[in-house]
Amino acid sequence: MSFLKGFIPSLILSFLAFSLIILYGGSFALSLIEEKENSLSEDDQQGIFGPEDGATVDTLQNTFSFALVITDEPSEDEEDEEENEDIEGGNTDTDPGAGENPDIGTDPGTDTDPLPLPEFTKEFENILADDMIVLEKEVKFICVVHINATVSKSFITVIPGDSLVTVGGVDMPLSYAVYFAENTTLGLEDYISSTVIANTGIIPDFYGSVDIDDFVELADELEGLKYENEYRITTELKRNGKKITVPVGNVSLTADTLSALLEYDEYPDKYRPSQILTDISKIMLDGICKQFKPNIISKVRSMLKYVETDFTANDMSRVSSVFFSYEGSEKTVLPMLGAYENIYDDFFFRINGTASIKKFKEFLN
Repeated sequence: MSFLKGFIPSLILSFLAFSLIILYGGSFALSLIEEKENSLSEDDQQGIFGPEDGATVDTLQNTFSFALVITDEPSEDEEDEEENEDIEGGNTDTDPGAGENPDIGTDPGTDTDPLPLPEFTKEFENILADDMIVLEKEVKFICVVHINATVSKSFITVIPGDSLVTVGGVDMPLSYAVYFAENTTLGLEDYISSTVIANTGIIPDFYGSVDIDDFVELADELEGLKYENEYRITTELKRNGKKITVPVGNVSLTADTLSALLEYDEYPDKYRPSQILTDISKIMLDGICKQFKPNIISKVRSMLKYVETDFTANDMSRVSSVFFSYEGSEKTVLPMLGAYENIYDDFFFRINGTASIKKFKEFLN
């Protein structure tokens, strides 16, 4: 995809407004509570599954939230489309956020005293000065997990990668918003956190980004997992070119099976892959707790080779008792609320963030 000239100015203005909101409105709400206890060393596995008798428990560590971005390389067809097609609807006279906005970059109540704009807004202008943007990867899913050890509740949902996100009053595909975040000093971590907060009400403690081909390999490591499949599908896998059929019924969850289930694009409804990942995430977390508990620190170290994340093996030592409380918790898996809309000659998922937050809230605390 490429941006029409009329669409580019509206994006620039909207990102400038968005930048000010970030710095001066505090919309990200990303301040995490400073931990009071020193972390255990990475190699110290003793007592990581709970405090010994008489030990002090830090009540601020009773929840654990993680947002995992699962990405994929665009297919050749998608890359060709990005290079040769323009996004429709970039009318600067009618698009929300288009045209001049005297409030952007000025101190409210004055016309002459501009507020200093964040440095990365200049980076946005440089990026948008290009005639086209070619994505090196696209977002397939954002999987969100929240575990509350205090009330013994766990919650899982998935934000579809083909969601539309609103930035400064302008709609854009999630993959493009992530592209801007990664290519400016805004940063992926801050953007993903703000997106998860705005649409689920969950504040992630950590985030990660992983290629889907590496993510599905976890299914092979957790051998023996089963999934109740509702639709018979036949597809050719992007990861290895295999043609695979997944029957209806109880199927073994392998890397190839999981890849087929998540890649297939002819389900009766477009949200189906996200719903499948939501259900399978619960199955995989069950498997991780059952199979990896004895050596979770070394397992985390090996997994971190494939994941871009701010989570470390040392963090796993610190939060492991909360993480493994998932086993005995009340587990809830729910889809994001929203609907698919035909925009830019393609279908995108419009999230109803307000309704989702209201619905999810009862299962979080």
